[in-house]
Amino acid sequence: MTTCQEYLDSFFLDQILHFDYDRAIGELGEEIARDVAASYDFRDEGFVPAKHGFDAVYRDQQGNIVIVEAKATEVPGPQALNKDTVQMSPQWAKARAEKMTDSHSALNGHSAANTKLGQEILHKLEAHPDQIRYVLIHTHPDGKTVDTYEKLGGEWKLVSRKE
Repeated sequence: MTTCQEYLDSFFLDQILHFDYDRAIGELGEEIARDVAASYDFRDEGFVPAKHGFDAVYRDQQGNIVIVEAKATEVPGPQALNKDTVQMSPQWAKARAEKMTDSHSALNGHSAANTKLGQEILHKLEAHPDQIRYVLIHTHPDGKTVDTYEKLGGEWKLVSRKE
């Protein structure tokens, strides 16, 4: 797993003149989330992230879609989710999946994989909502604590903590 210091060191080398702390911390959270997802054996489905869309989409060992949101904030866990858009709700997922199927949308990422995943998410939301998992991977900005939450029965549950 990449440490906060390693990530920031490489980021400083690339972006020294245009440093954006919030962006760097957000990217750190997403990189750590990829490492955590790999530790759960979530399979990469070729998803291309786009601004204001899902942070990641994977498939678990049972074939379920896993939608991952990565956060790296002082605000702990599910409290860090955007309440205005009801982030990580089925309605929020549906709106993003619809845009993923639109080749003219920025959320499509000009990716055939995104189009296919968007179509599958829409189908599962309608016919098999139990086959979509919502996972929040929250990294404390110091990079020392990573909490993984899953939405189970409509409630967020802490499933692991790594320090």
